[in-house]
Amino acid sequence: MTTRQTTDRAPRISLLFPTHGRPEAGRNLLERLARQTVDPGDFEVVVVDDGGTPEFRLPEGLPFAHTLIRQENAGPAAARNRGLREVRAPYVLILNDDAVPADDLVERHLAAHAELGENIAVLGTFGFTEEALHSPFTRLLETSDLLFAYSRMTAGQRYGWDTFWTCNISLRTDAIRGAGGFDAERFDRAICEDVELGVRLCKIRGMEVVYRAECVAHHDHTLTPRGYMARMFQLGRYQYRLGAKFGEPGALFPENALNAEALRTHVRELEAESYAGVDALEELERTYAEREIPAAVAADAKVATRSHSRYFW
Repeated sequence: MTTRQTTDRAPRISLLFPTHGRPEAGRNLLERLARQTVDPGDFEVVVVDDGGTPEFRLPEGLPFAHTLIRQENAGPAAARNRGLREVRAPYVLILNDDAVPADDLVERHLAAHAELGENIAVLGTFGFTEEALHSPFTRLLETSDLLFAYSRMTAGQRYGWDTFWTCNISLRTDAIRGAGGFDAERFDRAICEDVELGVRLCKIRGMEVVYRAECVAHHDHTLTPRGYMARMFQLGRYQYRLGAKFGEPGALFPENALNAEALRTHVRELEAESYAGVDALEELERTYAEREIPAAVAADAKVATRSHSRYFW
């Protein structure tokens, strides 16, 4: 089912996001997009409700052209592919449904492309919202590379496929279509589906990712220690698929990750150690919920998180 409201004016950029079971987050995003500094005619928004319950409903009175597609649940990669079929603009900006965009986000992405040229993907920021940062563990993620690598990236620099993150990234529509879109069959969850496309765009087709810190969106999401470890478990599975697809089994594993043979050898020891580590991180959540984490404690917690997550790969 597709609901569409378009105008005769061709948009300069299309904003695309999938959503599943988070209607409030998606509506908040659309309401923020209604405040953009560019003319509403300069962009359109394509939303794909990926079988969510309750069904996603558009807010009334949106000033920009918009399309809502509802499909049976198939994962974010398939949802983005479906949305790409409706995109009308020469550029597409892909966002998470829990993104909180700055009022000038669209303007900044358009300006970056005007400056940088064709075979470029523009990556914006995706730091946590102030509300999410009330969580001590989320604060650890914000100031480290345990989730995203922003903490060791430099604004304006060019990067490769391993920074192709679809939380806040824009590129030419014909480039993503020409690459065949997302591999929704192998990458059916919200993990590794974006960097897999990044391999094909950057490593094979020569695209570069340029990090532009002025393209600001925030991440309205809180990760608990157990939620983080569950994500690491999925990351290990899908990184294996990524390596197998491109014939490089270790392509995305960090240098200190255990190989499969070592994991088999040490699995019992690692399991007990890692779950004890999760317990310690949950205690950190409780202890520092209302106060700043001391620098030494934060440093130790980051090391422990990286070490204990090895079991889940």
